[in-house]
Amino acid sequence: MQIEKHANDELTAEISIQISPEDYKEKFQKGLKDYAKKVKMPGFRPGMVPIGMVKKMIGKSLLADELNNITSDAIFNYIQDNKIDIIGNPLPKVSEQQDLELDEQRTYTFKYEIAFAPSFDLDLSENVKIDYHRFKADDKYIDEQVKNYRTRLGEPEEVKISEPGDTLHGAVAAISEDGTISENGYTKEDVNITFDDIEKEADKELFKGLAQGSSFDFEAGSMFENNSVRKSILGEVGVNETLRFTVHKITRIAPAEINQEFFDKLFGEGAINSEEEMRQRIADDAEKHYENDSDNRFYNEAVEYLINNTSFNLPEDFLKRWLTSVNRDQVNNNDIIENFDKYARSIRWQIIEGKTIKENQIIVTEDDVVELFYQDYMNYFGSMVMNEDFEERIRAMAKDSLKNEKEVNKAYDRLYAAKMQQLFKSKFKLNIIEHYGFDSYLEAMQKAINA
Repeated sequence: MQIEKHANDELTAEISIQISPEDYKEKFQKGLKDYAKKVKMPGFRPGMVPIGMVKKMIGKSLLADELNNITSDAIFNYIQDNKIDIIGNPLPKVSEQQDLELDEQRTYTFKYEIAFAPSFDLDLSENVKIDYHRFKADDKYIDEQVKNYRTRLGEPEEVKISEPGDTLHGAVAAISEDGTISENGYTKEDVNITFDDIEKEADKELFKGLAQGSSFDFEAGSMFENNSVRKSILGEVGVNETLRFTVHKITRIAPAEINQEFFDKLFGEGAINSEEEMRQRIADDAEKHYENDSDNRFYNEAVEYLINNTSFNLPEDFLKRWLTSVNRDQVNNNDIIENFDKYARSIRWQIIEGKTIKENQIIVTEDDVVELFYQDYMNYFGSMVMNEDFEERIRAMAKDSLKNEKEVNKAYDRLYAAKMQQLFKSKFKLNIIEHYGFDSYLEAMQKAINA
């Protein structure tokens, strides 16, 4: 076998693989014999079909498979042995492939085109400034959290007239076209509806200013468009059923008092001893909670910067043909051409990402993946994790997750991204932008990068 490489230009080259009979003859003959042992044909005993007949039946496909295996291994090994850094995969030059001849000891030449990964400088330094948006809890945010906590720990009390936020306790019954309750229609006792269950503002108006004994009519499917919500409140009522709700009782949550008992229920006994400490704890917890969102935004900002400011050329013609070949079942050549800029950005990032990982020796191990699965399961089960035996079962589940190739690949992507995120934070100069209040922070998070 002979392999030669000829440069086409700075970014692409042609690899020629010459395969002689000595390279394929033995395996080809063995393939014919193995098939002859298994094939069944009328008039022949099993394993006695002549090799000549087998060759006529499957000779060309068998030879093609063998030549393909040889060339695939050869080009892969050649690229590996010569440490050639390529983009995509080698593309066979189909127009130059020869017809196969079974009765001749021929030498075949196969040609492939490859594209070199570009050479470029990667600037990960304090010369680059990347925005880092940080959430800071203001009084408005803290007041809202305190209000929510007081409501969550509050106790229900019965009131006479309904207001937004109250819960209506009552019963429903189907009504006829004449406005009377159907004798054999749908009914359900012990129905509880809160304002939060209602999606439309117009429908919420029906629940205001009601007293015990009040009633109103509504259409089940219109009032509760969400099927699961409707079923949980009304049961198996028809979507188009018109119902009458009769109020039996109205309850309202009386906010919990701000005292030591309140602090202990929220944060643990003795952890907080004053309202001032509570407010500071709420602010600290909130800022820590949103730090992950800030990190993700920063990482995306850094990726965008590197794509836009790292200069190197791409072999566009080769990439268009390669993208068409690997996506032939999903898109056609015109789609690739029309959307090539999007594909090119993705390829640019893959190249930059690969160089970042290699130059900074970023490594993700199988143990890292198991630990990530373990932490995901621990977060999912939360307070259900009560003892060491339970934790060991979770760790066994994490190890078993290695069998799921799709999830393992996702885990590797997450871990590499997390390690590069920390690398970028340590290398780039962070332009800290503090947002006092959630609205300002949310606006920054939702704003298009570089917009």
